[in-house]
Amino acid sequence: MTRMGRVRVLLVDDDPLLLRTGERLLRRFLGAEVVTSSNGREALDRIERGERFHLVITDLEMPEMDGFELLDRLAVVAPELLVGVWSGCDRAELAAGRAVDFIVRKTHPNGDLIDAVRALPCLGGERANGLRSSGVVCRPGTIADRAEKKRGAS
Repeated sequence: MTRMGRVRVLLVDDDPLLLRTGERLLRRFLGAEVVTSSNGREALDRIERGERFHLVITDLEMPEMDGFELLDRLAVVAPELLVGVWSGCDRAELAAGRAVDFIVRKTHPNGDLIDAVRALPCLGGERANGLRSSGVVCRPGTIADRAEKKRGAS
């Protein structure tokens, strides 16, 4: 099993139990450093203050600033940032119209979240390798692809 080492993940969810669950999964199975935020406003504030993350994983339905607005704002203020959606929201598929690297439904096994993160090309994976077809959507032409092109040009 490959460990991600120093990868920093910002996990955004208003449900404290799901924040703890997601944090534990990402640390245990990926060795990631995980920072949590309880809403999109708090997450965006961290990024605008200069905190650095490799990946943001967000829920969609939250108070103050929902995940849809967070996705839109991240596309402007941090377009190179990898972004995933981990949501039980019935509208999760609507996020596919935005620049997201993966969408995982919370109703599917927790392993789907781990598989989606492992599959990100810039984190050593190959998109769609090992993904469970039940709940993970990885889209070509997203932020991850732009970030890879940017790294390749430097």
